[in-house]
Amino acid sequence: MSQAHVTGPGPRRGWAWRAAAILAVAAVLRVWRLDSLPPGLQFDEAYNAIDAARVLAGARDLFFTANGGREPLNVYLQALTLGALGRDHTLLAIRLVSACAGLVTIALLLGFSSDLFGDRRLGRFAAAYLAVSYWHLHFSRYGIRAIFAPLWTVAAVWLWWRAVGAPRPSAGEPAPRPAPRRAVSAALGCGLCLAAAVYSHPTGRLVPFILVAHGLYRAWSDRPAARAVARALALAAAAAMAAFLPLGLWFARHPGAFLAHPSDVSIAAVAARDHGGSLAAALAHQLAAVLTMPLWHGDPSTFHNLTTLTPAGATVGLPVFDPLSALLAVLGTGIALAALTGGDASRRDRAVLLAAWLAVMLLPTVLSDRPPNYSRAIAALPVIVLLPALGLRWAIAVLDVRWSRPARASEPAALGGDGRQTLGMSAAARRGLAAGALAVAGAWTAYHYFVVFATRSPHVYTSYDVDKQDAYRALAGLAGGAEVFLHPVWAEHATIAYLNADGRIRALDAAATVVLPAGGRDVVVAFPAREAARRGWDAAFAAWLGTAAVRSDVPDARGAPLLTTFRIAAAAMGDMRPPTDAPLEPQAWAGARFGGVVDLVGYTLGPARPGEPLAVTLVWRSVATTDVDWTTFVHVVGPGAAAWGQHDREPAAASYRTSTWRIGDIVIDRFEPVVVPGAAGAAVVEVGWYDLATGARLPVGDGTSVRLGPVTVGAD
Repeated sequence: MSQAHVTGPGPRRGWAWRAAAILAVAAVLRVWRLDSLPPGLQFDEAYNAIDAARVLAGARDLFFTANGGREPLNVYLQALTLGALGRDHTLLAIRLVSACAGLVTIALLLGFSSDLFGDRRLGRFAAAYLAVSYWHLHFSRYGIRAIFAPLWTVAAVWLWWRAVGAPRPSAGEPAPRPAPRRAVSAALGCGLCLAAAVYSHPTGRLVPFILVAHGLYRAWSDRPAARAVARALALAAAAAMAAFLPLGLWFARHPGAFLAHPSDVSIAAVAARDHGGSLAAALAHQLAAVLTMPLWHGDPSTFHNLTTLTPAGATVGLPVFDPLSALLAVLGTGIALAALTGGDASRRDRAVLLAAWLAVMLLPTVLSDRPPNYSRAIAALPVIVLLPALGLRWAIAVLDVRWSRPARASEPAALGGDGRQTLGMSAAARRGLAAGALAVAGAWTAYHYFVVFATRSPHVYTSYDVDKQDAYRALAGLAGGAEVFLHPVWAEHATIAYLNADGRIRALDAAATVVLPAGGRDVVVAFPAREAARRGWDAAFAAWLGTAAVRSDVPDARGAPLLTTFRIAAAAMGDMRPPTDAPLEPQAWAGARFGGVVDLVGYTLGPARPGEPLAVTLVWRSVATTDVDWTTFVHVVGPGAAAWGQHDREPAAASYRTSTWRIGDIVIDRFEPVVVPGAAGAAVVEVGWYDLATGARLPVGDGTSVRLGPVTVGAD
């Protein structure tokens, strides 16, 4: 697939330092302010940090099941950096693995493309375009597994190329074949890279299809090579299966984990949702979105790309290339298509390999929702950046010919077609053109990442969970003087969960539950402000507790609402003994002990009306720890044991389970069984506990429940 205008490899002189310069620029782009740009511990990174900390604590998972499931290699490498740098440098530790993986990929692409085309200059161009690619830079500074997909794909394909050897130059000429030992070593190494790809990212499972497709083509186009191709495939498969065996056995025992990602999204679901069930229309739309991403709109995800809003209100992402690189990519595409359809067997073989790579690795985003998805398609990026590299190499060669002039006697020259001594562009001019094109691409990427994305994008604050970090810091500052509870929608968010490793902030769905800790400290109950306003949590909580809870709003860094907090003073809790002389003490006292685990201190019953909820507020005290997550039942019982209403649930909607209660905790839990329509007369409320898994009940006195009331149900 090399161009007719280009002769052989570039000069050896200066190759090493130019390659080093490319890697140095790539390294600066990837590590500068890595611990603060992007400015947050995004939730995917936080899940990895949580699991990396678990690995440091002794966990040895083959597959990490949280967050949709993740392959282990990235997490184990992050555990090494986290162990070396410590939790105080979590962002740097988690992202440094990605930055290093990105640099290794650039170096591999430099070697692979130089080897594939026999052209070191083209190899440098390809590596340089990957080094300054916004797409690759973004994922090199993002502590998730996706950055490993192109690394192992390049490594596997390069070793495959070494294993099968270069194609036959033309009919009748012998094909260059690698030495047997070298071919065997390359095939075995290829297999290990195939396994590493599967240990790194879901798209790693597709890499073998690239090799099989190219192998079939090579065997068909060069029959004498068929045996060598089959041997290389067999050796690679054997090595891959041997290395994959531990994870493969785990997947065999947990098939749902293996199928989870492919089943999450599908072209059929896209067709049903957006295209009236037409698979053809859906596929056409998906292909158009993916094929135009280099020039038009890229990934619309605020996690994966720099995004903007169109006048129509649609979110669109930055394209893969800047305008100049996009033009060169169009030229490169033409060169690639000419090689694919031309008569030169050697070029066509290379083109088939790259076309198979591109097609296979674009399938995950073509066949799933929200295309183009840079995370799913990133293994295709090394081929994509080869396109502007080919275009730039061709353009320089064409200009070299156009600018040729007669050589002076003192100048080295080439013999022109008419027999005259001619001289093309100077080496400095060629280098200047290449450097200029790459500088445009690099400046475009640096501006959009370090200026627009890092400092101006309105999405980064929430997409990278800076708001969660700010919320944690605000609540951690309150934890010194109060017991702090946060709604689970944020308390269980991975970013806050990682930061809250010491447990100073506890999760609590306080819509109908308040926890008053032993020791007489104030309590702060916090809700994410926007979610609380949308769902009415703040209004409901304020109406329930009244003046016992003092509201305070915490703004975010932009001045927008971040947290809604309610502070409950210790005095509002009273001593939880008769008589009732504090706002949170119950109206009636009970003193019933259930199974030596929990005491019913007292209760408050609201008015009972048929067809409406009956407010039943129970006050519990933990007296012993338990391993069981007990469920509370609240039954409204009419005359003759008639069932007039029921409400069963775990405390705080299962956000504060009994297995986590601390001795001395007071738990105020509000239930609202709906009284059946038509009920009228005296009723009692039966309360007790049972184990949902076994049906076993906690004993109390001579039975398993206590009766509260009576309460009179009014007529319709």
